[in-house]
Amino acid sequence: MVGLPPELQQRCRASLLRCQEFDSDAMVRSLFISPLLWPFRDRLPSAGSKAERVATTLDYLLAQQAGDARPVLPFFLYALRDLYEPGNALRDELEALAGEIETLLATAPPQPSLLPLPSAANPFGDVGRITDLARFFDREEVLRRCFEELGKGVNLSLVGESQVGKSSLLTMIGATVPTRLPGMTCAYLSLEWVENEEEFYTALCEGLQVGACRGYKLVRALQGKRIVLCLDEMEKMAWQGFTANLRSQLRGLADGSEAPLKLVIASRSPLARLFPDAPELDSPLAGICHQLDLGPFPPDVARAFLTMRLQATGVTFSDAEITALIHQTGGHPARLQRAAADLFAAKRPS
Repeated sequence: MVGLPPELQQRCRASLLRCQEFDSDAMVRSLFISPLLWPFRDRLPSAGSKAERVATTLDYLLAQQAGDARPVLPFFLYALRDLYEPGNALRDELEALAGEIETLLATAPPQPSLLPLPSAANPFGDVGRITDLARFFDREEVLRRCFEELGKGVNLSLVGESQVGKSSLLTMIGATVPTRLPGMTCAYLSLEWVENEEEFYTALCEGLQVGACRGYKLVRALQGKRIVLCLDEMEKMAWQGFTANLRSQLRGLADGSEAPLKLVIASRSPLARLFPDAPELDSPLAGICHQLDLGPFPPDVARAFLTMRLQATGVTFSDAEITALIHQTGGHPARLQRAAADLFAAKRPS
């Protein structure tokens, strides 16, 4: 194993200890979403403390090489760097460290890779909301736009067809809010199991970690807080048992630069169509939410997804098979996974 000079190793550990991403094993694994890093995620050691997590991650990645013999650690540091805004001192430190380590390892003798052994386990078939962040793939541009708008104080409406990845995107937003929007926290609330307005307020207050209340008491309870509230399955709020007053209060809690909430609402239809409170007016929520449409994977992203998931499995898809899968599913994430799972099962050695 190639080692780092003690001074460089000390600087690297000191910088990583300042990164919130090392607060938990799950947060570190969420960084392994690029095609180059993905194969090394599952063997990443777990740790009981932040200091141990930094040390074991460094030792592990320092010993890894990609299939083309490139060292993995610099790419990990570059991926971590990209979570911080230009001008951030920690971003500059991570970039400098990545460059130094890249140069150092480029001049070292080739080392054997500790890439996980090939496995015949089917890497496709994720169903429903992805909560394992390491299983999340791409959506980098829409995430960038989400945080750009949230950083300006804009509320968002994510619109896309069923199973296109809206709920998974909300999970990724929630996991990265503390890093991308310092000083803000995030709460996730799905309306799937909420039957009426009373249950909504109960679930909302639990998610926001305030005592059960509504109206002006809720406004008072949220004073001084800065929370991104991710609302999933918004269609449920159009059912009987929910009133326009509820949507008006949500608007009041999220409207304006000093409002305690910023909303990210996921739905299959635009908010103005979901809540036609008056024919001549936009819905109270549609009026303050900027709509972002979430569509299927573009062909190049779908191809990268299939290729990445197949790494270290010992199974390959031909270019013609990949093209056929993309054409058959239109790049829709859920349909693509189901079709790829079937093809993988047919090609997997018995």
